[in-house]
Amino acid sequence: MENDKRIMNRTNKEKARGLLKSYYGIKEKSNVKKIPRNPSDINSIAFDSNEYIKKVKKEYNMKSLLRENNKLSAEMKLLDSEMKGLIYDNYRKFINANDSIQNMRKEIENIDTEMSNLFDKVKNITKTSSEINNSLETSREKIHKLNSVNLLLKKLQFILELPARLNYCLNQNPPQYSQAVFYYSKTEKLLKKYKDISGFNKIDEECQEIIQKISKKLKINNTKMPMKESSMNVGLLIGLNFPPTQLYKEYSSYASIHLKNILIASREETSESNEEQLQNMDKLNDSFLSELNLFIVSYSNYFLEQDKDALTNVLYYANLNDDERMDATHKFKEIINELCNDYLKILSEELKTSQKNNNTKEEVYAQSHVLIKSSHSQINKLEALQKLTSLKEKVLNITVDWIIDVVEDLFQCCEDKLFDTYYKEIDNSLTDNFEIHINKSEKYIINEFTNTIIPKLNKITKENIKELDLLSDNEVLIYTNINKCLKNFWINMFNKMTKYSSSLSYRTKVSPKLLLYVQFCDCLSIGTIDSLYNIYIKEIYKMDKEKEEEEEEEEENKEKMMEKESASPTSGDIFNKEKEALDDLSSCISECQKLRKTLLNRYAQVAGNHLIYIAKKEFPEKLYTENDKISDFWIPVLQQLEKYCIDITKVIYTNISKHTDSISAESSPIRSRLATPTPFNNPYLLQNSQASSSNFSFNNPYISNDQNLMTNIDRLFTERIEYYNNVNLSRINIKSNIINILLKGIIEYVRLFSFTKEDYYQIQLDTEVIKALLWEFVEDTKILDNILEDLKASVRVRCSEENLMKEDFGNKIQIIIASLEIKNF
Repeated sequence: MENDKRIMNRTNKEKARGLLKSYYGIKEKSNVKKIPRNPSDINSIAFDSNEYIKKVKKEYNMKSLLRENNKLSAEMKLLDSEMKGLIYDNYRKFINANDSIQNMRKEIENIDTEMSNLFDKVKNITKTSSEINNSLETSREKIHKLNSVNLLLKKLQFILELPARLNYCLNQNPPQYSQAVFYYSKTEKLLKKYKDISGFNKIDEECQEIIQKISKKLKINNTKMPMKESSMNVGLLIGLNFPPTQLYKEYSSYASIHLKNILIASREETSESNEEQLQNMDKLNDSFLSELNLFIVSYSNYFLEQDKDALTNVLYYANLNDDERMDATHKFKEIINELCNDYLKILSEELKTSQKNNNTKEEVYAQSHVLIKSSHSQINKLEALQKLTSLKEKVLNITVDWIIDVVEDLFQCCEDKLFDTYYKEIDNSLTDNFEIHINKSEKYIINEFTNTIIPKLNKITKENIKELDLLSDNEVLIYTNINKCLKNFWINMFNKMTKYSSSLSYRTKVSPKLLLYVQFCDCLSIGTIDSLYNIYIKEIYKMDKEKEEEEEEEEENKEKMMEKESASPTSGDIFNKEKEALDDLSSCISECQKLRKTLLNRYAQVAGNHLIYIAKKEFPEKLYTENDKISDFWIPVLQQLEKYCIDITKVIYTNISKHTDSISAESSPIRSRLATPTPFNNPYLLQNSQASSSNFSFNNPYISNDQNLMTNIDRLFTERIEYYNNVNLSRINIKSNIINILLKGIIEYVRLFSFTKEDYYQIQLDTEVIKALLWEFVEDTKILDNILEDLKASVRVRCSEENLMKEDFGNKIQIIIASLEIKNF
């Protein structure tokens, strides 16, 4: 029984809870997970008090039981108070609902009577209206007839008064030709329709006489007449049904002559100052461009527009067929293109005039900018001129070309001043420290960039482009060409140095200028180009975040402009050109490094060939000298070689080899050997002093000798070394390559002669002296040994005598070196 009561109570509680939820519109959550039924949980639907008491007795002590009892008592009181509040709220709502229902019942009881009364009134209104309509039917027809008669009488009255109206318009001061044409055009069809009637015929004749007078006064071929008056006359003549083909030909001819006269008058005006030139240009823009725009508007409306509904402010237009319209369009384009080209020529001439009238480049730039800005501002006001001609694009192209010329001139001035100041007269201004000279030229480029070029480019890109209202594709084109001008600046500089190196001749001494170019290229490639490009990119392509946000908002608000830019062939983000500049940076550094190698190789080649030229010029018929001394042809060669070594030591100051080759007398290898003439300083002197006094015999190689042949073959394949390759930027390497070229040239030259036994003796002495002099100024002494051995071999094979001896010169080498007046290499 108790379980049945519990189940009943539980079901009643669930029903009550469901009713309350439905009343208050509370929806049950379908996705809530079902909580498992726990009889011992006091908040569960399946709560069982007996089970709960059993559980509490087991788990809780006395204190816990008292605490739980107090807690439950407090919760019960809280639930009782909430329940009472809910009951009071529900009772109040029930009372309010009952009152509302009672009021609605009272109001509904009177609606039926009111509706029936309203229905009766509508019936009466309908009946009365039909009676009035039937009574007025006959009168209405009479009114319509009288109204139509009234309109006809008014038209007839207007036609009867038409000649008087036309004469009145003609006699006004000034004459009202447009009003007269308007009157006549409204009645022309009616007069032609009823011209057979005697009264109408007379009126038509009078009107025709007046219209002929008006037609004669409506001239369009007077070139002194303003464009506005002429265009108005064309429209009136179209309204008077003049032949449209004749009209567009006469009108286009008038416009061509009239506008050309304006251009001719502008050319005849001379301007002695910048203010006068600007006034003349403003006057030309105001008169010519405005008149041209008016001609474009009127001609296109009268003769070219096919959509007549678009002509809202035009009373008259010509009805041309397709062929006539095509011919009119061709005539129009021909005249417009000719006039625009003439105007552009004047604009270009004015820009050239500003260059002549101003002394400084800043004045030229400022004046040219004002002239171009004047043209831009006037063209931007004239919508038809922009829409139907390419004048704006052509002026923009002139503007872009002008800006590019300004940028090119900036870089060209920097380049010219660099070479004129630091490298033009270098032979006449030799100093002991070329490092300072090169550093000055390097600092000049940096200062010129930071103080002159970059600020000017900033002004062009940040101010002038905005002022001139250039299109996005023109801006991109300007940035592209600025990048190109900067790259061409380096390329032109490299080409100038390359051209100078190509102009050098082996017949004269090579100037140290070429070495200066080499050292300068090294400085540029190491850091100068990189630092200048970083400054350039940072300054030219930087943009404030606020400006970026503003431009983004403008782009969002101007979707049409964005579509136009996306369709442009040169569209794109300007600041993507930064990547192009970075690519140019790596390209220029690479080209500079290649140029440095090329100039170094060129210097070594020309210097070596110059020494060969001296050797050939001084080469004697007989090598042998009676006294033990070096051959005479070596003296000028070594003297000139010494000068080259001095130039190399003065100019080349980076990547210096570990070898000691200072030009001071105290550290000079030759001076040190002369001060302490011991064979232990020089391996070649050591070799000569320790050599056996016995002589080695060499047979003529043309005579069969297997041992001699095998020695040459072994040497050919085991000691094969390149005598000359790419020159490195070090003093020792440059000198080594010059010496190698010199000795190889002498080897080739001696093959043209025949020699004696005494000549062979002399060449052995010469080679030993050369070894002792040059061993410390070559990177690889093995190469020097091989070249000198080749020289001796070349002389030996050209001796007709046999039993050639290898000589031992002992201390003669030191004595000969001491006698030479050569201090430095």
